[in-house]
Amino acid sequence: MAHTSGRKSYARKRKEMEIALGKEPDRLTFWEVTHKKKNGNFVNVDAENSLNTARRKFVELSQGSESDTSKLIDEAFLDAMGPEHNGRVKGLGLGPTLRSYYGVKHMNLPTGESSERQSGEVERLKGELEHMKNKMDTLMDTFTSEMDRIKALLSDRVLNSQVAGGNINPVDAFSPNHHQSSNASYQVRSEENHHTI
Repeated sequence: MAHTSGRKSYARKRKEMEIALGKEPDRLTFWEVTHKKKNGNFVNVDAENSLNTARRKFVELSQGSESDTSKLIDEAFLDAMGPEHNGRVKGLGLGPTLRSYYGVKHMNLPTGESSERQSGEVERLKGELEHMKNKMDTLMDTFTSEMDRIKALLSDRVLNSQVAGGNINPVDAFSPNHHQSSNASYQVRSEENHHTI
């Protein structure tokens, strides 16, 4: 977005404003000064609309809030102008980084509407996770029952092939001892083969 600081760096402009105001200018004030012409008009309608949106948001956030004013100004500014990007602080030029501007407390919990929005997002994700867990439980139950069915089919097929091959007497196939008898018949055959050699 166009600004009016000309060849003067944002850092120098902020320093001049700090001397004039006796304190560092907040982002909304700095945005206004750097986006107005000498005659007091904004450089364009977008700049004016963005600032007005941010100011309305600040008023809205301030009502009934005990949060630090500068934090509310930053929240209102970002709500109107969009998030920070590329590790830089939006609206302050190339100088300040997120760490130098916000300090170590950059990751503080947000206030107001953004906090509610994040809480809602957490609840939504919890719901999705619970839904996925239920889905996985259902899939595991289905998988287990399918595995049992496949084992039963394979067992029947092996048994039928043994009966068809003459390895097991059809009557003995359903006897609980059919595995033992098949092993015994195998041993007898092995011994017979051994004696014939």
